[in-house]
Amino acid sequence: MAFNLKAGLLAVCAMLLFASLQAQAELVAIPALKTRVTDLTQTLSLDQKSQLEAKLMAFEQEKGSQIAVLIVPSTQPEDIAQYSIRVVDVWKLGRARQDDGVLILLAKNDHK
Repeated sequence: MAFNLKAGLLAVCAMLLFASLQAQAELVAIPALKTRVTDLTQTLSLDQKSQLEAKLMAFEQEKGSQIAVLIVPSTQPEDIAQYSIRVVDVWKLGRARQDDGVLILLAKNDHK
C-alpha cells in the first residue's frame, strides 16, 4: 500500500514537472538586443526605424537613460506585463546604479 502511494505521488510530481516545462517551452522567445528598435513585425519602415533609433541614441547621449522599443506580434500565452519583465531582465536596460532604463513594448496582435 505504501509503495502504491509513493508511486502515485511520484507520478503526479512527474506530470506537474512535465506540464511546467511544457508551459515554459511555449513562451515567446526574447530576441537579442542588437539595436534600440527591434521590430519583429515589420510595422515600421526602414526610414521610420532609422529616425527613431537616431532620436533614442541622441536622448541616451544627452540624458544617459537607455530607451529600447520592441514590437512583437504577440506575447501570448504570457501576459504583456510578465513578458516585459522577462525582456528587461535579459536586456538589462539602463545604468546599473540609476535603474533608468525604459522598454516600450508593443504586441501588435494582442487586443483587449
